[in-house]
Amino acid sequence: RKIAYDPIADFAPISVVTSAPYLLLVNPNIGVNSVPDLIAQAKAKPGKLLYASAGNGTAGHLGMELIKTMAGIDIVHVPYKGSPPALTDLMAGQVSAAFDNVLSASPHVKAGRLRAIAVSTGKRSIAVPDVPTVAESGLPGFEVAVWQGILAPAGTPKPVIDTLHKAIVAALARPDMKERMTANGTDIIGNSPAEFAAFIKTDIAKWAKVVKNSGARVD
Repeated sequence: RKIAYDPIADFAPISVVTSAPYLLLVNPNIGVNSVPDLIAQAKAKPGKLLYASAGNGTAGHLGMELIKTMAGIDIVHVPYKGSPPALTDLMAGQVSAAFDNVLSASPHVKAGRLRAIAVSTGKRSIAVPDVPTVAESGLPGFEVAVWQGILAPAGTPKPVIDTLHKAIVAALARPDMKERMTANGTDIIGNSPAEFAAFIKTDIAKWAKVVKNSGARVD
């Protein structure tokens, strides 16, 4: 709840390296094949559907809270201690839906134990190109991604930032790097320091609103 640094003032952004989408998953037996189906079922049964997450404050928790706000639905959160038990209960039908990362969820989707109805990112993922985004499924503007970026201490000279950025972008453009990242279910970004700085500010503002509206707290 309290951190010893300022996420904006104490760092000099260099680049977002990768962005990992989450899959919106449902139990195959609940009769949901799309985001509109899930919203319709939740509206028909307010407060009755349960969704799982890997824990309070995780991307899966906040992502579903964002869907709840945007769609005006009431689905009850069930936090777990990690992704494996959450997916286990989703497959068993103890809960109806969950967000989880592509890498851990894909084997269950391919085996038919789970159904992927959307990806959380603003555009389709190269890892699962046939799965539509939440945004194109009826909730325009929805975007949730787990991103990794490289930052330097605040006050780092601009020539140093520029040199590091050039080297990072060159590394990300290598075919072997692209292949490895795609295999891990992540998309390569490599944006500019200015774009990264703007992204951090908008991301903080977006999630601050979701946390306030949902009352989410990290245990």
